[in-house]
Amino acid sequence: CASVVAIEPQEDCASVLYKSFGGNSNFNLLKEGLSKSSGEMELYLSPENTVSSMSQKWIENAIETNKFPGTVWDESTTVKTRTLDQLIQSYGKPNFIKIDVEGFEEDVLLGLSQKCSFISFEFTLGYLRSTVNCLKRLHTLGYEYFQICYGEEMAFKLDKWSKIERIILELKNKDVAFGDIYAK
Repeated sequence: CASVVAIEPQEDCASVLYKSFGGNSNFNLLKEGLSKSSGEMELYLSPENTVSSMSQKWIENAIETNKFPGTVWDESTTVKTRTLDQLIQSYGKPNFIKIDVEGFEEDVLLGLSQKCSFISFEFTLGYLRSTVNCLKRLHTLGYEYFQICYGEEMAFKLDKWSKIERIILELKNKDVAFGDIYAK
């Protein structure tokens, strides 16, 4: 039976997760954030909680490019943070890590120093430099093959798992707003 460790610093989102899965003994919910180091950070909140972020730079980019018309980040809260390495130390090495942190993926990956079986992270094309940095970080950790999904689709777009260079070329030649990259 699979075990899940979910990290969610937003109270309203954590509440939904707890109501849905809190009765399952294989589900652990931590109301905190992930970063390159443990401590505390500001989480910039939006009424559209799916775009709340710890990345001021990503928010500035989203505003400049009008990525989310009418969206504001008008509140913030301080959240406790820990690293992926600390989670692994506490809960064991996972088979799969999913990172969806609205532009803060690079910082989260800097808190990981070991390879796990599979990992995925969300990307946005308006933030391509950070996406490439994430790919390079994963490659440094030993991930050799990558796949990509666009938008909310859960289907791989490439005919086979590919090297980092093909993924970067694919991202540079596509005009898609966001998606997920998988690594193994």
